[in-house]
Amino acid sequence: MAKQKKIHSEQGMENESFNEAANLLMRLLMGWDGSNSVALKVNANGELVIAGGGATTPTIYNVTVASANSEESQALSANTKQFFVKLRGRSSSLRMAFVTGGADASTGTFITIPANGFLSPAGLDFSSKTLYFETSGASQVIEIMEFS
Repeated sequence: MAKQKKIHSEQGMENESFNEAANLLMRLLMGWDGSNSVALKVNANGELVIAGGGATTPTIYNVTVASANSEESQALSANTKQFFVKLRGRSSSLRMAFVTGGADASTGTFITIPANGFLSPAGLDFSSKTLYFETSGASQVIEIMEFS
C-alpha cells in the first residue's frame, strides 16, 4: 500500500513537472501561456477570420457646436472598433456621453476631455453607437475619426 502511494506521488510530480515545462515552452515560443486563448474560425476559403479583427475603414466627422453647453451628437458607423475625438480649438473642454442629455454639465453622467486633450478608446464594439457632446465654449468644432 505504501508503495502504491509512492508511485502516485512520483507520477503526480512528473505530471506537474511536465505541465510546468510545457507552459514555459509555450511562453517562450508564443509569448504567452495560453490562459486567455480564444477559438479561431476559418472561412470557406480556409482564411483565418478573427472576430473583432482590425479596422480597415477610417471615417472623419467634423461636428460644429454653435453655442456653449448645447448638445450635439454624432452616430458612429456599423462595426466601429475604435474612435478618436478632440476639439479643434484649444481653449474649451469637451463633455462626452453615450446617452442623450448625458453630457449636460449640471445633470448628466459624462467624461470630460480637457482643453487640448483627446479620447481614443479601442478594442471595444462601438457599432452604431451615438456620441453626445457639449462644450464649455461657443463656436467649436469636434473632430472625430472612427475606424470600422
